[in-house]
Amino acid sequence: MKNFTFLCAAMLAASGTAFAADNVSEVTNSGVANAIEKCNGNGIFDVFILSEDAIQTIKKAEGITLNNYRCGTDQTTTIEGGGNIGWTSSYTVPGLDNNDSYGSFVIDGSKCQWWAGMYVKSNAGTRDFSHINKDTHIHVAIWTDSQILCDSRVKVHFLKNDGADAGAAQVNLCSNPDDPDAALPIVGSLQAGKWVALDMTYGEIAALMEEEFDMPLDYSRFTNSAAMVEMMGFEPPAGQDGADASAAKCDKAKFCVDALYLYTPKSSGTGISDIYGTDNNQIIVGDKTISTTGSEGIELYNAGGMMVKKTSDNILATEGMPAGIYIAKAGKKTLKVVIK
Repeated sequence: MKNFTFLCAAMLAASGTAFAADNVSEVTNSGVANAIEKCNGNGIFDVFILSEDAIQTIKKAEGITLNNYRCGTDQTTTIEGGGNIGWTSSYTVPGLDNNDSYGSFVIDGSKCQWWAGMYVKSNAGTRDFSHINKDTHIHVAIWTDSQILCDSRVKVHFLKNDGADAGAAQVNLCSNPDDPDAALPIVGSLQAGKWVALDMTYGEIAALMEEEFDMPLDYSRFTNSAAMVEMMGFEPPAGQDGADASAAKCDKAKFCVDALYLYTPKSSGTGISDIYGTDNNQIIVGDKTISTTGSEGIELYNAGGMMVKKTSDNILATEGMPAGIYIAKAGKKTLKVVIK
């Protein structure tokens, strides 16, 4: 485990590499109506792949903010094949909620590269992901025709800086929940011939990553969204290529990705709460600010000990910060702060 942290967060109980209950299941629709209900009339949707019907459902929901980054309508968001993968639009598999623009792919080992996969990428530069927190849900649906692919350790990751896995939310999908060679938490399995959806919060994924694999999830990445490139990645196992290409290595396996979105229920509370005091009141916490009377400059650290914001002035704004527990530091004074 980590040698140092400002705060040891409470982790979900986990024993070995086990499926997380109710996080991966067969679906017949995009799940948008259920997601809206979970937001309880107040939430934010960040959408990357979704049908127009489902988009209209979100738009009609009171209290819901829609950030529409859909591939095909927002030209800065693209679905890209990687490695030795070919793209096809000839599948007869219907998308969810009448979607005809989901990503559909086939692994082609003849192109002689060492892996096959796909990404949903952003070329937009800065986007505002500062609202993402431990209660933000990740939702994505995947279909495949290959039982071999279902039995493999497929890596799925979310909101990753290009080429840098560390700190990103990432899991394995595999039919063997106790696979001893899994390098990430196994949270469920694909099912051949069926749409299967993953729906987990960042907090749930973070707990499994930390508890089982000592991989802290870095929430500070959401305050630097200009560097955020890969909204989602799907990576089947390597070794499908060239002379090794075979059905056993997933060659010619087909898979599709649909209903990729994040939804963040907004807290009913406002500002900062549960403040733990410090002597001389030199750090003062307001509704949307942290200020200091004893020295110039304030630094704000997340629970993993990483600085996420700083100012050389006496007031630091906290509006829009992801919910969570932080440490404010001004001079030699520190204060634990809970942002809701």
